[in-house]
Amino acid sequence: MLTADGGCEAEVSLDPSTRPLPREIALGVTECELVKLKGGRPTDVLIGESGKGQREVQVLYSEPGGREIYMFTDNRLSRIVKPGQGEG
Repeated sequence: MLTADGGCEAEVSLDPSTRPLPREIALGVTECELVKLKGGRPTDVLIGESGKGQREVQVLYSEPGGREIYMFTDNRLSRIVKPGQGEG
């Protein structure tokens, strides 16, 4: 899982031998998999909790074409918002 500064906390369940890095950013990837696939730390990370006690994280990347926002619930990508594409 990501920390507020965009670094990854170690998590045993994400050992590369048991869960290889996905080939692309898609719904269901973890927070740290996103950072590895993007190739660098995010511009900003907001960490909170839903009313149901779930961990909710918004990861922002400022790209040349605009901001990309990746939304996670309990360490799984649930929504993507990119400039000109709306929600994905």
